[in-house]
Amino acid sequence: METALFGVFDFVARNKWIQYVLIALAAFFTLGLYLIWRDNGVRQRERQRAELETIKVVHEIEKESVDDADEAIAARESAPRAGSIDELSKLPDRIFRD
Repeated sequence: METALFGVFDFVARNKWIQYVLIALAAFFTLGLYLIWRDNGVRQRERQRAELETIKVVHEIEKESVDDADEAIAARESAPRAGSIDELSKLPDRIFRD
């Protein structure tokens, strides 16, 4: 087993082209690992940015719905009131829209 392994090392040591091919494969493999590592970081940052954007949108929607509810309550409270049925018939038609 040792002689076979040393035979491979000797073969590589004697052939410059094999050395170049092995160096190129090692560089290609290292570059591939770097790109995978870098893309993973980019994807993670993109996920975090999307989550923050979603939280902002949800917060804005909640704020708008609270503001709309406050406006609706204020409009209901500021609407003219009728004390009797006779006064009710005198209110403007815009209150009784369909």
